[in-house]
Amino acid sequence: MVRVLGLKMIVGHPIQRLDQDLYSNELGVLQSNMLERMVHRQIQRSALFPEMYTWVCMFTFDEVNSIRTRHGLDILKHLQRQIVKRVSEERGQISSVVTFHADYIYVAVIQSDHENGLEMWKRHLNAEHPYACADEYVKLNFRTAEVIVDRSYPDANELLQRVKRAFSEETRRAQMREV
Repeated sequence: MVRVLGLKMIVGHPIQRLDQDLYSNELGVLQSNMLERMVHRQIQRSALFPEMYTWVCMFTFDEVNSIRTRHGLDILKHLQRQIVKRVSEERGQISSVVTFHADYIYVAVIQSDHENGLEMWKRHLNAEHPYACADEYVKLNFRTAEVIVDRSYPDANELLQRVKRAFSEETRRAQMREV
């Protein structure tokens, strides 16, 4: 019965193979088509559970171009797995899930019962423990933009657009600082 149910769930995904995870890809990243539904649900829940804080955060790391030119695809995939694993770990009162927005740009939904949960999550992302990249360890500098989830957003699309605008502004500011 469980096998039949699993097959019925896969029918809705014509390119889904039986040996693939239904909700995440090979890097452990949540399927991006689930992000909008999850954010919409969190907007609705924000009124029901005001003691729970939820943020949507878009982030990338500044060293992406230099690492891409020095290393092959396997090493880059391993680096992405490390990033996803680090930000997806349940840490105390903080939980998060990650999906891709674009090439090396991630979107995370972070939830905590502490109002400073986002700052704790960012500290963990930027922890002193470097990331393994082939035979070396690299310290990545992450650029982030975030929006708190609340009922002021009528739907997930508007909230996600706000996060994208904030991330674009942060990217522009970072580029101006480099010049």
